Amino acid sequence: MSTLTASPIPEYLEALGFRPSGRADCVAVKQTSFEEYLRIDTEGRLAEWVDGETRVYMANTLLHQSVLSFLHFILVGVTRRGSLGKVLSAGYAMQNVRGGSGREPDLVFVRSDHEQRLQNSHLVGHPDLVIEIVSQDSPQRDYVEKFREYESAGIPEYWVIDPRPGRRRADFFVLRAGRYEASLPDGGGVYRTALLPGFWLRLNWLWDDSSDPTAALEEILAGEPA
Repeated sequence: MSTLTASPIPEYLEALGFRPSGRADCVAVKQTSFEEYLRIDTEGRLAEWVDGETRVYMANTLLHQSVLSFLHFILVGVTRRGSLGKVLSAGYAMQNVRGGSGREPDLVFVRSDHEQRLQNSHLVGHPDLVIEIVSQDSPQRDYVEKFREYESAGIPEYWVIDPRPGRRRADFFVLRAGRYEASLPDGGGVYRTALLPGFWLRLNWLWDDSSDPTAALEEILAGEPA
């Protein structure tokens, strides 16, 4: 793993006992228990609990936040319309297995018949769908570390959306016989998931800055794409 020269961290993190990570994959770290991690206020920054330490990551870019907001809007619209379950965004932690890592995915979907897993502080047990949006510091986490964790935990479906310039790819994985297998969009660039009846996603919506989430949701709810 690449390393960085130690640099100052925000004063509020320093006051909480964090130290510079010296690594390329996170900004600051602190040895904590999982319960302590759940109580830490990182003032909106993504933080996760891995290998006995709370790791605080870089702030989201505008591009990352735009894709996140778009997906959150259309997923919430579809799930509420069909009373399918809950969609939650980063800031709400999950622990797939007791003693395992505490992650804060960009988006998770929990089916209505699994909503007992949703506790006030965090998700106990795995969600039905996890979506991670790749940032400059997260490819190793999203494509390798979390892929393995989520597969091992039995999360039925995992999406990795990479909107970074020059990449713009979306990978969808479905759990079959305990292993993730790629699930491909159709020839028109539309992806469907059996987890969300009636939901479909045009991949070009994710890369087009002018995409209107309200119009996209209306199109989805109207039925199959033309």
